[in-house]
Amino acid sequence: MGTLISMVHAGIGVSVMPALAHAMPPPGCVLIPLRPRVHRRLVLTGPADRPRHPAVAALVATAGGLLTGRTAVG
Repeated sequence: MGTLISMVHAGIGVSVMPALAHAMPPPGCVLIPLRPRVHRRLVLTGPADRPRHPAVAALVATAGGLLTGRTAVG
């Protein structure tokens, strides 16, 4: 995200990015919320040739309790 923000700040263009990507825009840049609100699907990725680490399983279980509409993959 840092590269995108730098390009926008340099006047090269605009970008769509998560609001959390940059809480305070650089001077001369502005964050404009999109309407209607845009939702995205998040996934975890890791090596396919190793078993899932217990910490990853704990993260998935915890996130599942915090998020609505979650779909388990794998």
